[in-house]
Amino acid sequence: MNVLHALKYSFTKRFFSFEIQPEGANLTARSPQWIGAWWLGYIVAGAVIFVNSVLILGFPRELPGSREMREKAIEEGHLPKKDNKLIGKLRDIIPATIQLLKNPVFMFNTMAVTAASLFGGAVGAFIAKFAQLKFGVNPGLAGITLGAVFLVGASGTLLNYLDFLYPPRKLTSSV
Repeated sequence: MNVLHALKYSFTKRFFSFEIQPEGANLTARSPQWIGAWWLGYIVAGAVIFVNSVLILGFPRELPGSREMREKAIEEGHLPKKDNKLIGKLRDIIPATIQLLKNPVFMFNTMAVTAASLFGGAVGAFIAKFAQLKFGVNPGLAGITLGAVFLVGASGTLLNYLDFLYPPRKLTSSV
């Protein structure tokens, strides 16, 4: 186990001490212009996605017993025998795309999500450094605080989704 810790430490030390800077720039980790290993998040996220994709590939195409359950649901009338809505032709793509592009609600929602994603992606990479410089906190505290803020925001999105899935029941009076 100690060998594993030693390897991890040497890898981490080499990974985080890797510096690329232009000639003449004397930046250190304490310098306000120092950005650090901003690319490390992309590598970690890519590794996590890769591991998850390998795990997902281990699942069967159809779970055991699902075919019998589907056939039973078709016999009982809960599912249609054949769903023709999903069958389309190549020539149907252009009219469907034009119909989507003419839908103002869809277009404005798409533009809003795109703008928010661009802003979030641009700010997200450097928000901890900005908080560190603006408020004078150490990088660990800035990361933990921002993580807590993002977690609260994500839980609000999850609660909104759950409210959509399970809407509250309307109260009826028996007067």
